[in-house]
Amino acid sequence: MHIIKNIRLHQNVDGGQNLLLEGCGSTVVELVGLTRFARVALGSKPLTILYFPFRIGRLSRTDLSSSAKQDLLLPDNQPYSISRNHVVFERENGKVFLVDLDSSCGTIVDNIAIGQKDRGEGRVELSCGQHTIAIGGADSPFLFQATVRTMKPADSLAIDNDIPDKFPQARMLYAKLCQYEQNLLNNRELSPQERGMAAEGMVRVIVSRPDLLELLQRLASNPVSGSDYLAQHSVNVTIFSIVLFKNLEYPQDDMVKIAAATLLHDIGMQDIDRAVFLKNTTLTAEEYGVIKRHTEIGGELLRCSDDVCSVAAALARDHHERIDKSGYPRGINILSDVTRFVGILDCYEAITHDRPQRPAFLPPEAMRILAASNNTAFDPGTRKAFVNVFSFYPVSSVVKLDTGEIGQVVGVTQGQPLAPTVRILTAADGTPDVEQRLVDLSRL
Repeated sequence: MHIIKNIRLHQNVDGGQNLLLEGCGSTVVELVGLTRFARVALGSKPLTILYFPFRIGRLSRTDLSSSAKQDLLLPDNQPYSISRNHVVFERENGKVFLVDLDSSCGTIVDNIAIGQKDRGEGRVELSCGQHTIAIGGADSPFLFQATVRTMKPADSLAIDNDIPDKFPQARMLYAKLCQYEQNLLNNRELSPQERGMAAEGMVRVIVSRPDLLELLQRLASNPVSGSDYLAQHSVNVTIFSIVLFKNLEYPQDDMVKIAAATLLHDIGMQDIDRAVFLKNTTLTAEEYGVIKRHTEIGGELLRCSDDVCSVAAALARDHHERIDKSGYPRGINILSDVTRFVGILDCYEAITHDRPQRPAFLPPEAMRILAASNNTAFDPGTRKAFVNVFSFYPVSSVVKLDTGEIGQVVGVTQGQPLAPTVRILTAADGTPDVEQRLVDLSRL
């Protein structure tokens, strides 16, 4: 069960604010996907809506402010009939209403077309019980079952952070971060200071949700790159940097500035011919030379005395430098700790994600490459810190144990990257493990 929100901000008469928990006895809506597209949008499990109004709309690649207002974002795949701001669940005096005032193609509720722009009712009451809702009209791939019911005592457990899966929230936040990052990289009118402020704001949103960090790391580890993999790459490396520097116990203000700078580390790639860095065959020496220019371009774009940008300019210029002087653009080996850490994270992200020229390496393969003692590009201290935080076997990966049992990694043991905690799925003979035992390999 997914719980998106169950608290609201209340403005007091005296101007103060406090958070109110929606109490038992309130009317809530439980949303279930009836089609593949709908289930993907919800993370394949029911979603309980405790906070109203609850907005559903399409993820927009051009209108970031619209996407930021939605509680549930629908993928912007074909068909594009899903509007940016589509429907809203509202609750008044214990009654639940579905509102469609602005969508271009309407909504169908229990075989009745609604939608003010589609010549239907703009607002209908949903009685207690089950309703079938097609967001986008009769041919929509987003078909849901909405059950209006009384809130159960178990629903309020979310206030204690006892939520089994917050994946929808993490996925929405990740999608928004990638969209904001794309705008941040593409908008040439921004000054270095404005870029730094925007990047710092994005990072503060991430660190304000420590409960979503592990899920964000899981999303960042997905090897499939999107249509704009540059923005996705920058967000992924930034999430990895927050995980690393948090484990290294950096002060939060320092971690925020470093992570904000990391969001900008590849900004110079925006001035590189897309035909070159999107080429799906091996680069020529001349083309590789063109790619290498992004470091110097990025350093110049971000040059200023602002705290974030001074770090960002150095990272943009030096994140491909290596301690054995094999890097570029200057071939130096005097590098700050931050530059060395971001350099190895940048490399790890790149080789564990699909690129036009090659498929992604599996995380264990990438870890062995980067952690190898004969890897002279990174010093032993950097490699050790990296390996202690990023396991050879990331959470959610399926592994086969020496015993022949099959399991799924559910936890990483700091300092023991080869010994995660695993939930046993099948015995050695292939029969399902009914108990799904948890085995901490670090204790064996």
